[in-house]
Amino acid sequence: MKKLMRLATAGALRCLGRLQNRQPIALILALALLPAAAIGDSDDRGSAADWSIDRQQWSRPFAAGGSLSVRNEFGDIRIRTSGEPELAVSAVIQWHKEVADRPLVEITDDDGELSVTVRFPAVELATERKQPGATNDRRVDLAIFMPADVPLQAATWSGLLEARGLAARAELSTFSGAVRFSSHSSARVTTHRGAIHAAFRGTNWQQSSSFESVTGDILVELPTSANLLVTASTEGELTTDYSLAIERKDRFKQAVATIGDGNQELVIRTVKGAIKILEGLP
Repeated sequence: MKKLMRLATAGALRCLGRLQNRQPIALILALALLPAAAIGDSDDRGSAADWSIDRQQWSRPFAAGGSLSVRNEFGDIRIRTSGEPELAVSAVIQWHKEVADRPLVEITDDDGELSVTVRFPAVELATERKQPGATNDRRVDLAIFMPADVPLQAATWSGLLEARGLAARAELSTFSGAVRFSSHSSARVTTHRGAIHAAFRGTNWQQSSSFESVTGDILVELPTSANLLVTASTEGELTTDYSLAIERKDRFKQAVATIGDGNQELVIRTVKGAIKILEGLP
């Protein structure tokens, strides 16, 4: 199979971050749609001529008190925050010529809750058929810009889920895809095999935070001003910059740490993965 093309290079995303607060959203989206480079070699899925690629973009205003839900089981989700009071979505959509139906990116507004959902008409989503939607003959990658203070729910299957600069509650999930995010607010993150990397810029949360996986590693970076009660458990390695009270229960290591005033709760659980809790973010 000719491996599918990615949305943008890391350099392009860094450029987007520098521009997002001083350029129109339209320019940011144009940069997000820079041509992607193919990776890997060809095999039984044929040559580049056997593939179609489409680039699309949309924007929608956010209502006061609105929220955002994003679901893409066919590729990556990359989310950045901007100073604009609107949702902006860019998609790179790829499918093999043997796929009968074009993929769809549906954007709906349900009384202030904006939803972005990727669908292929002939493919049911994983929650409807209990197996992954991603296959080797179709792929969709999303780049999303949103206000920092809008609550977020986002899910992939095996794709990367990345969100930076959040300032409201986030609920993120994957099956085997990695999750990387930075936030000033609380979060709930779940994976089965995917690794989790969380960087908190503040811990003045309205709700507790939790990170859970079966075999994925979990890395959490905390600010020097953190005030948390941290509980962590794993059969794997557990390392931290903080003093922990550790006890063993069967094969599990269970640890508790009070950081600062300990007035917010952070729960970290993985069955087989490693846990790291680091201090030092400003």
